[in-house]
Amino acid sequence: MIQRKRKLPPPTDPTLWIWILVIAIGVTIDWSTLPRLFTSLRSPVQTQSHVAESEPQTPRSDYRRHAQTAQTHTENKAYDRAVLAWQQALVADADRPEGHLSLGTSLRQLGRLAEAETAVREAIRLDPEIAGAYSVLSGILAEQDRYDAAIEAANVAIAQDANNADAYATLSFALARQGKFDEAIAAAKQALSLDANLSTAYNAWGIALANQGELVAAQRKYEQALALDPEGAAIHHNLGLLLTQTKTYESAIASFEKSLELNPFPARTHSALAWALLKMERFEEAILSYQEATYLAPEDAQIHFDFGVALYQMKRHGEALTVLETARDLAIAQDQPELLANIEATLAILANNP
Repeated sequence: MIQRKRKLPPPTDPTLWIWILVIAIGVTIDWSTLPRLFTSLRSPVQTQSHVAESEPQTPRSDYRRHAQTAQTHTENKAYDRAVLAWQQALVADADRPEGHLSLGTSLRQLGRLAEAETAVREAIRLDPEIAGAYSVLSGILAEQDRYDAAIEAANVAIAQDANNADAYATLSFALARQGKFDEAIAAAKQALSLDANLSTAYNAWGIALANQGELVAAQRKYEQALALDPEGAAIHHNLGLLLTQTKTYESAIASFEKSLELNPFPARTHSALAWALLKMERFEEAILSYQEATYLAPEDAQIHFDFGVALYQMKRHGEALTVLETARDLAIAQDQPELLANIEATLAILANNP
């Protein structure tokens, strides 16, 4: 049987053009891209599945995320960043008393005491029984020289928890600043009976002894405190004050500088450093430290007064007058009669010695 040759379709047949087009496309395709093509086609489905399985963003999850960031910054002593993170956490969920308390604690480390007090009081408003809040509030009030209120807050903390060693330590500090030295030492001893490793109790005890003129015993207490907490900025500050009393100014300067290395924000440490520098006749450095102190605490009448006295002693009477007048205005506004009397007396001396 003779096999016939199959005829190709005529040029006018559309089948011919379809085959030609298929062959042309086949030649130009890079077949290695097909796996990637199929993957890209599948990826939208996979992405949707992943989104569906992930945790939805809620105020609670936002709060937790920012709070974890804040805690990390606090551990690293980056208190300014901790404050920002706590503020972001509280934007997500403002009804968290522990968040307000932590914000207040971080603000206190920055020396922003009025803001710290507001945050801690908000924590107490949300939860009057929140642990540690009244103890923290007591410390903040004492650092603002509001010792009666500080003692009241410490007593509330102790009433809530008779084993609150921190509250006894802050009570001791406030009592010492009020000149109630025997009561301050008793409170410090009570704190240490509850927690033998509480550096703040030794620190408060040292303050009471130093104000009684028992400088050697006070220095021993500060050294005990530093042995427990070598990075206690407040302890280095108080040791510096004691060394200023003993006129060992170089050592005092070293203590203040160590305190500021650990925490550069407390204005009164800058002011105390400035006074020690003044005594060493390092006048330009002293002025810079006072300027930093007034920048950090523009409403602290005591710091302005100290700065004014320093300028007067440097015979910079025009500048001294300006700073002392600011100190007087602040003391009037803040109802500080004893400080105001000292300021007025200094202004009178300045008026007689222009």
